[in-house]
Amino acid sequence: MIFRQSIWPDFVKELLLKFPEYHFEFITEDRTYVRIPRSEYIQDFQQRSIWRNTWVRKTPEEFEEYLSQYVSGADVPEICDREILKINCLGLAPERYRRLEDHIRQNSDKVVNASFEPKVFELTDREVDKGKTVERLMRIVGAEREEVAVFGDGDNDISMLKRFPHSYAMENAMPKAKAAASEVIGHYRDYAALTQIERLLSDR
Repeated sequence: MIFRQSIWPDFVKELLLKFPEYHFEFITEDRTYVRIPRSEYIQDFQQRSIWRNTWVRKTPEEFEEYLSQYVSGADVPEICDREILKINCLGLAPERYRRLEDHIRQNSDKVVNASFEPKVFELTDREVDKGKTVERLMRIVGAEREEVAVFGDGDNDISMLKRFPHSYAMENAMPKAKAAASEVIGHYRDYAALTQIERLLSDR
């Protein structure tokens, strides 16, 4: 593990008590805790258009294996007793989204929302982001900034794309990610990242 920083426990508890009707995912190192029952979570999951295309080709066994990391029906003390590294929240109606967005803005000294696409919350501690983590890895392996190439497509990749001169966003990336990158390459369906990596290695 390159870097580990949990979310403030007081923030986690406040979120649970202030937004009891929201379907949060509280993520630890090896488990994801959700407050709703398993059957309700599966129904909620399957209705999310963001995941539908990903899982439509999966077998029931693969889906069951994915769900094995989830603890359903968790209560407030159980969640607060864990070291929460990340909190996800998807599929909110506009009014609920605005309420949560306002709350996070009021706590911007504690958490940051670096999501992979709009209308999705991916909350981590303020000090956690991909750009800083790649810099830590760079120092560990003794690499120079000019030797690093980074790839991204979502808003959670922006800090990373901005920090390095060789940064690439896919054609299908979010607009802010493409603006942050030094170069926009092909679509992920055409294996653009792999093609660019092969090109970079062949130029060495």
